[in-house]
Amino acid sequence: MLRSLHIENIAVIKDAEIEFHRGFTALTGETGAGKSMIIDGLDLLMGGRASKELIRTGAERASVVAMFTDIDGDTLKRLSELEVYPDEDGALFLSRTVSLDGGDNLRSQTKIGGHNAPAALGREVGRLLIDIHGQNDNQKLLDSTAHISFLDAYAENGAERDEYARLYSEMTGIAAGIKELRQKEDIKQYELDRAKKENAEIDSVKPKVGEEETLLENRKKLENLDRLKKQVGLIYKALYSSEKGVTASYLIERAGAAFDALEGVMPDADKLSARLEEIKYELEDIAERAHSLLDGCDGDPTEALDRTEERLDKIERLKRKYGETVEEVLLHRKKNAETIEALLDSENRMAALAAEYTEARGRAIAAAKRLSETRRQAGKRIEAEILDTLRYLDMKNIRFSAEVKESTHPDGQIRLQRSGCDEMEFLISTNPGEPLMPLSRIASGGELSRIMLALKSVLTDRAGTDTVVYDEIDTGISGSTSQKIGVKLKEIAEKTQVFCVTHSAQIAALADKHCLIRKDEINGRAETAVSDLEGEDRVRELARIIGGVDLTEKTLDAARDLMEFGRNTNK
Repeated sequence: MLRSLHIENIAVIKDAEIEFHRGFTALTGETGAGKSMIIDGLDLLMGGRASKELIRTGAERASVVAMFTDIDGDTLKRLSELEVYPDEDGALFLSRTVSLDGGDNLRSQTKIGGHNAPAALGREVGRLLIDIHGQNDNQKLLDSTAHISFLDAYAENGAERDEYARLYSEMTGIAAGIKELRQKEDIKQYELDRAKKENAEIDSVKPKVGEEETLLENRKKLENLDRLKKQVGLIYKALYSSEKGVTASYLIERAGAAFDALEGVMPDADKLSARLEEIKYELEDIAERAHSLLDGCDGDPTEALDRTEERLDKIERLKRKYGETVEEVLLHRKKNAETIEALLDSENRMAALAAEYTEARGRAIAAAKRLSETRRQAGKRIEAEILDTLRYLDMKNIRFSAEVKESTHPDGQIRLQRSGCDEMEFLISTNPGEPLMPLSRIASGGELSRIMLALKSVLTDRAGTDTVVYDEIDTGISGSTSQKIGVKLKEIAEKTQVFCVTHSAQIAALADKHCLIRKDEINGRAETAVSDLEGEDRVRELARIIGGVDLTEKTLDAARDLMEFGRNTNK
């Protein structure tokens, strides 16, 4: 529960320290005294939007610090899931500070247990500890899309919702894959045509690694063919074979034979003969290598050169389009082939995804129906509880229904949404003989307040929040009904700490603790202070609410009667 609250520099509140206890606490005060600033401070603490206007004029920073103690087991468990724990005394401190940075921007700092924490974590922790119900919350009742969240909170169907959310996410993930494939259909065809066309062009040339170098060598030979033939002929005839003259190979062979003849007479003659034999073979190899330069040069050299130039030109065009080298051109072809295979396989992938989607949708529908059943059962129970509460709150002829029906497409198939397969809406009839209608078409402001209170009262145990704040829940409600609202708030306070900012003396008289919020002028500045009221001070505040500033014995007696009623109710 909220044990203490310290507010500093929030609008007219310069510095306020408030101690709280269990049970029902009423906060009253004149219009403009700063009651809304208490709510604004709590909202800021819980991660609400900060504004420069919230900071007291002349101050550079505003802060709210709250201490929570005696936190119930369910809330402790949920806090532990966020890795947030009370201190050794069981207290948990939550604070939020906003400060001006010298310009139009605000700096915000959240602390949990005295340690800096992300703002998002502060919001999560705050919502576990405090539930603030203001006038805007009544408007949520007019939005039928919010009704299903109320029913789910009552049904306590978290396991079913988690299971459905998992299966729904799985189904929508597959659907997204199918959508992506369909959206890429035109792109796929373009990419497929492109890859096929490029590979057809590459395949028409069939370039090979190293081929270009060979072609360049051949071109050089063909361009110098006459000179090549003349010089190669001279080399070949001089070294190896000639019909008219003696070759170097012949002469070396004769010299070697001479050395052989001197064997036994000349030292090392055999070795010298062997050396000449090696030289002879080397000369013959040189001659053959020179002669091999003329390989492929038979026929018309002009035609051969044209063919070579044409081949080189085709390879060069491929390189200009698909890579700087033949290796890169062939790598481009390989990637295109992989693209073609993948794109052709997308049709198979589409069929496989369609089958997966059908199976996933079937599982999601089954889970949605299980979730729907929890809602239908809870709907019957919540109807009875809310009707009992509303009839107690002077809505005698009311009929109330939590209508849960299956959502379908025009073709009759079940429509799956993030929340399940249900369309859910609270319906009401406030007059005899009138049909059940949506709240937005029937309920007045006072009726909405009572319906929201009824919802909050039946959800209190299930919501698991230790502290609930009601901001002017008595708006649009008469005195006698206000007293019953006070009784209902007191009932809720038996299990949950309740705060109520109110203008109703009937409600305030029923509170276990009564805090007065007043605005005084100190050193020429308005300041809001909060004080506990007891005895005659409390009677006078109740009388002020009943009759205004000028108190009479009649209004004081009425206030005392309310106090007596409150004391008897407290028993």
